[in-house]
Amino acid sequence: MRFLLMSWLLATAATAQSVVVDAPSIPFPTNLDRPFGGGVGRYQQWYSANPTLAGSIMEPMRLTQVEFLCGSNNGQAPQPVTVDCEVLIGHGKFSGVFGLFDNNWDEAPAQVFGPASLSLTVGPQGSVACTIPFSSAFTWDRFRPVLLEIRITGNSQNNQSFFFNNAGTTQLIGQTSRVYNSNSAGAVSGAVQQGWGMVTRFTARPGVMLEFGAGCPCQGNIVPQNSADQIASPGITWVNRLTSAPSQRTAFWVFGDDAQAPYPIDLTPLFGLPPGTCRLFMNPVTVMGATTVGGGAGTGQAQVSILTPGATGYVGASVYTQWVVFDPLSINSFLCATPALWTIVAPIGG
Repeated sequence: MRFLLMSWLLATAATAQSVVVDAPSIPFPTNLDRPFGGGVGRYQQWYSANPTLAGSIMEPMRLTQVEFLCGSNNGQAPQPVTVDCEVLIGHGKFSGVFGLFDNNWDEAPAQVFGPASLSLTVGPQGSVACTIPFSSAFTWDRFRPVLLEIRITGNSQNNQSFFFNNAGTTQLIGQTSRVYNSNSAGAVSGAVQQGWGMVTRFTARPGVMLEFGAGCPCQGNIVPQNSADQIASPGITWVNRLTSAPSQRTAFWVFGDDAQAPYPIDLTPLFGLPPGTCRLFMNPVTVMGATTVGGGAGTGQAQVSILTPGATGYVGASVYTQWVVFDPLSINSFLCATPALWTIVAPIGG
């Protein structure tokens, strides 16, 4: 296994530590006085995956920070000024946004900032007005749109609106849009403006784990699960876990570096059984065995620990893992399998 990991160093070029991209990317921004200058309110902004984000972020990555930029004509803006807010982020729907805030998420969002006070800086047009570092990174799949929500509960101007412009656009229908309510941070609905939105500077960091493919059930009709304690990165003990399996079963952790055709393949015909739903999703470059421990159906667990090399040449490499469990009490009376996990190796530090 050490040899396999070292082969990444020879085959894969190092990836940049981070990528910074403005979305939407516009040469001549427009002034927008919402949401930060609008007092208490709820705001959502939708960003299409293409062309801006996916054009600069070439693989799934973790979004770790956003910045918003100053507009022009901010000479009358109060200084200093703070805004009390919280920020959520998640995947949005391909159809864009509509008036009901909660219906715009494609999945449950992650809260990545606050509740806390955010300082706004008055500066020249295009300079950074505020920086919002995320408390936890959000994994963008590079396929679905991104949806960002800002809930403003107060500010240092007696919770009233004040003069402040952000750089934005009002003309990029299909690339960005927004929903805004100026009365309550918990408002149910707001006004939709297609093509409107602030220029948002995203910082993305390499390294993700994305589940793909469907597992097939073991004893008790329970699908076993595949996970890792952390994203693979140089110089760590990378712990890969099998859970929700039957106990006292032989299991194999499968590691591959390719998930393209002809994969997935149906596993059961390889053992002389009728076609089924147990599929292997990657080429089995390396296979490691383990025995599950636990108290019965769905309680079995196993793990494989890998010491990754300390060199950084394989950062950004894609690898794929899956568990296959041999279980005579599974639906096909022979084996079951977890979903697969696509890992893009993170830089040092994760």
